[in-house]
Amino acid sequence: MQPPSDSVRIDQPPRMLFDFKSLKALSLKSVRVSDGAIEFFLHNCPLLEQLIVHESIKLSRLEICGSSLKLKHLEIVSCRRLKSLKVSAPRLFLWI
Repeated sequence: MQPPSDSVRIDQPPRMLFDFKSLKALSLKSVRVSDGAIEFFLHNCPLLEQLIVHESIKLSRLEICGSSLKLKHLEIVSCRRLKSLKVSAPRLFLWI
C-alpha cells in the first residue's frame, strides 16, 4: 500500500547525498520514520541538540543512547506503535 501523497517515508536516509554534521535541530511531524532512520540521524549528527518526532506510525522500538550525544531536547509525541523507548543522554534536560 502506497503512503498518501501528502506523507513522507524515511526508512533508510541517503548516506552519501547529505552532510548532517552541522545539523542542530530535527523536527519530523507526520512522517513515517523508522527506528533505524532515527538512530542514523543520532549517530551522524554529532551536534544534534533537538529532536522532535510527532505522529510517526513506523516507530516501534527506539533507543536514544550514547555518552557523546549532545541532545538537550527530545519530544516523542503520538507515536502510537511505539512499544519500547530507551533513553540515556547525559545532556538531556527536556523530554516530552
